[in-house]
This record gives sequence, structure tokens and C-alpha cells, in this order.
Amino acid sequence: MPRRRTRQGPDRPFPPPASSGSGRAHAGTARDDGLPGSADGNLHHGVGLPDLDTEARRLIRDGLAPATRRAYRRCVATFQTFCASHNLPAIPATERTVLRFLAHLSLNNTSPGLASSHLAALRHWHATRERPWPGRTERIRLALRAISRDSQGPRPPGRRPASVPILLRLRRRLRRASMSAHDRRAAWAAITLGFFGALRGSEYLAPSAHRFSRRRTCARRHVTLHRDRLVLHIPASKTDQAYRGATVELPSVSGPGCPVQAMRRYLRNVADQPPDQPLFIRASGAYGTIAWLNGVLRRYAPSDAGRLTTHSLRIGFATAAAATGASDGAIRASGRWASSSHLRYIRGRRLDVWEARIAVNAAPAP
Repeated sequence: MPRRRTRQGPDRPFPPPASSGSGRAHAGTARDDGLPGSADGNLHHGVGLPDLDTEARRLIRDGLAPATRRAYRRCVATFQTFCASHNLPAIPATERTVLRFLAHLSLNNTSPGLASSHLAALRHWHATRERPWPGRTERIRLALRAISRDSQGPRPPGRRPASVPILLRLRRRLRRASMSAHDRRAAWAAITLGFFGALRGSEYLAPSAHRFSRRRTCARRHVTLHRDRLVLHIPASKTDQAYRGATVELPSVSGPGCPVQAMRRYLRNVADQPPDQPLFIRASGAYGTIAWLNGVLRRYAPSDAGRLTTHSLRIGFATAAAATGASDGAIRASGRWASSSHLRYIRGRRLDVWEARIAVNAAPAP
């Protein structure tokens, strides 16, 4: 006869009751079975429904990234302004009100992506307030499809790739810039790291000049320098809201355009800083932010073909990698793209980009 199983396991969700006799649990002894409501269970004693409601609201709020929450607030504000100007109830929104709003966006040449973002924001707004949302009905889907079709004409110049010739001119201008040597090294290290690592600005720059999140912000302790490579740990990103993290490894290359050498020169200036502070700290003590690096790019890498931002570094990586003949799968893995969206970043003639990439290692150091 098989022996009776008494241990707790997947096929036995609860432990057996205490046996009678000397092994019986004494009255008043705290239960130690790991069940909800027990001394070591998952529910806290004394927590009332108002506390649970507060925690539930926090969970709903934190289900979105801070940047997404800010973008949704702007979209909802736009919708509220539209409804107020036409004397329409904003919430709950009817299908007809949503269609009128989409018509308003279309007449203002709103891109298809932004129109979809407005609908996502309105859906989230209704859900958090427990109000009915009409959803993407057939008529709303048709309106979105028309907006997408109407916007397929030529677009005005936008963010352009940070090609290597632009980085070379930027490097020469930084050498003559009226800023401290510390800030020059910080800026160049941030630029080369963002370019060769195909990073989003929010992945390695602080969210504010004087505040940061220890959970989300890339700190100095997240960078490890080896003789021939740089290893960067990204604690969080746009596509990683569960904080699983990602690791980016950049090899050392010959010439002054090497991101490893640029980071090594910068880190010598902040060796006395606490390792849990943001990675980039300016000479004034302010943290290196996206706005700060955008200002550097705007001032020292001007271009008439489109504005240059931190995201231009990521676009430039995709373009340069395609110029070297890298496969789409390799580009997507290097830039941590979850889909084929990287293809829209590959711009310009690949031969020109490849020749410029070779020239970067011949540039003089700043």
C-alpha cells in the first residue's frame, strides 16, 4: 500500500490538520500554516476596506510609467478643453463625442499615433473613474484608419539621425565650448554611450536635475569598466515596467571616438561621488538630464535638416548599424527593440553612413 503523502505540495494546497494527543496545537498558539489571515500569512490584521481601496488606487496609478501618466494627462486635458468649447459632457464620453474629437484632431493634422494615444488616455481615464467607455467601435476604427491614410503624405523634417559626421563636428565644437572640462567630458561620454548603446535618454539620464528614483534611474554603480569593454546595467526602461533590467555591453574600439575611453575619462572626475547617485553629474552638482543633453546637442550640433535630440543617437545607431550590413535581427537585439519598429529609423544612404563611421576613429580628441 503506498505511503500517504503528508508534505505540502502542488497536489496538496493545504497542510494536514494537527494530530490529536501530545502533538495537538495548544489553544492561543499562533497558526503557522502560511494561510491568509494567519500570523505569517499574506493579509495584515487590522487593515480595513478604506486602506485596501487606497492601496488599490495606488496599484492602478503605478500600473503606468510616470512618463505615460504625464502624456495621458495632457491628452485628457486636450479632450476636456474640446468638450468645454463645444458644451459637451466629457465623461462618460459617447461614441459621437469621440468621433467629433477625432474629427477635431484630423483637422489639426494630428498624427495617427497621437490620435491613438488620445484614445488610450481617454480609455484609461474612464477606467480609473469607473465610467463606461464606448471602446473602439467600428465607426471609431474607420475614423482612425482614415486619419492614418490621410497622414501618409510627406512629413516635415523631424528628429534626424545623429550620424557620425555630425558627432565629429560636435566633438570639435565641444573642444572650443565655453564650459568646464568636467561638463565637456560628461557630455561626450553621455553622447557616445547613447549612440553606441542605442539607448533611450530615459534609460541612462536622470529624470530631474535635482531629484531621481533609486529604482528607475541609472546610477554610477550600474557601470562597470573593463580593460576592453564597458558593461552598463539599465534598471528600467520604457518597455520594462517590471524592473527586470537589461545589460548593454560595449566593446572598446580604437580611436578617440571610443565610448569606453570617454566613460573612463569622465568617471575619473566623479570618483569621489556616492555610487548610488545618477550616472551623469555636472560640475554645478546638477544631474545630467535629457533636457541638459538636448541643450548640448542643440547648441553644438545645429542642423537645418531637423532637430537633434537624445533620441537622434538611437536613430543614428540603427542607421549606422544598417550601413555596416548588420542584419535586422542583430540591430533589433542590440537596441532592445521589441518589434520591427527600428526599421523606420534607418535613413540615408548606407554607404555614406558606413564611410563616416570609419572616419570617426581618425578624429582628434577634444
